[in-house]
Amino acid sequence: ATATDPYDVRVSSLRSMETKKFTGREARVLRVLVVAITFVSSMQFLVYGPTNHKHSTSIHDFYSDRIANEIASGNTNTNDNRNLREDGPQQPPPPPVVQNNDTVSVDPTKIKTEDYTVGEFCPYCSFSEEALCIERVQYMTGRYKISEEEAKKNHLVAKKCKKPPRPRRTYNSLEEEPYVIIHAGPHKTGTTALQAFIYDMLFANETILLKDNLRVPSYDELPGVFGKEGVGLNLPHCSLDKYKNSGGGMLPPMCHRMRVAFPQFMFDAYNKSQNVLIVAEDFDRAEIDYHRLRYFLRPYRKVKIITMYRRLQDWLPSYYNQIMDHYTLTYAAGEEKYPSIVDWLEEKYDEFLNVHAMALANRFRKYDYVESVKIVNMHEVVKKSNNLE
Repeated sequence: ATATDPYDVRVSSLRSMETKKFTGREARVLRVLVVAITFVSSMQFLVYGPTNHKHSTSIHDFYSDRIANEIASGNTNTNDNRNLREDGPQQPPPPPVVQNNDTVSVDPTKIKTEDYTVGEFCPYCSFSEEALCIERVQYMTGRYKISEEEAKKNHLVAKKCKKPPRPRRTYNSLEEEPYVIIHAGPHKTGTTALQAFIYDMLFANETILLKDNLRVPSYDELPGVFGKEGVGLNLPHCSLDKYKNSGGGMLPPMCHRMRVAFPQFMFDAYNKSQNVLIVAEDFDRAEIDYHRLRYFLRPYRKVKIITMYRRLQDWLPSYYNQIMDHYTLTYAAGEEKYPSIVDWLEEKYDEFLNVHAMALANRFRKYDYVESVKIVNMHEVVKKSNNLE
């Protein structure tokens, strides 16, 4: 490395520390650390080469000039962070154009939407196979010390993260448009049985619901870690604010296929004037990012939510029994103390009250793109079904 190499400046300062008197374990750890940093720095120097700046030897000046050149040229394909990859898959082709010269007449008193305009920055689009557009912008602002507005103007970001025009069918009025029904749970209200019933029908006859103009996404149309009757769970898990860090089952890269396939499914169904049904009890999670969910539900402007009400005195013990079953081995091994239902309620009551049907319905009501929220009393449903027998 030359004297102007910033890595040499850094490694030299670390080597100078080695002259201090350390003994025993501290000395061994320090030597390993110095060797590791020296190796990594040498590899980076081989990749980047020495700087050509003769009058500037500071790391800050080196990075400032290099970053300015990278942003100007668009050459940010370095190997120090996975979010810098520029070789991600291209955006999927838009669905076929549906010819219709009618215009949409929207009654603002009926529904309000947070719709996206063409050319607007798309936070949830895929910048590459491993990063979302919002993650790319966050990385650039952190690495390059530039503003969010400047990061969004970068030509690579603009190319991949600006919403392109999507051909979609137009309708004479909002009333004619199809809608999305989300059966949002919560847990322990029969959602799993409903999912099994629906997908068992579809496995036997995949077109059976089309007779009622209803589409339910298949695994290929809503891919993720959940399959069979749990396909619908992939949508709320990819809508969680911090993915696995919010307690979900999927990381951002695991949602990549879904971010490509599901919008194609939604536009195809919308252009065919088909209603869409999604059943997933994990919509009851308080960490759902409802703006991201809105993005996934485009271009539909009519979203109907159904939640199932179960009395707390029935619902909480049922939830408690399920959780205790999941942790039976943990308790049997003595790793945790088996809590009584009284202890459990004292600790968890407020947390679980926040995912009860009433709280869930109120969260959805806050968002303008939701046309209606219906709470179904499952006790009345059971009573009616018993009377039919």
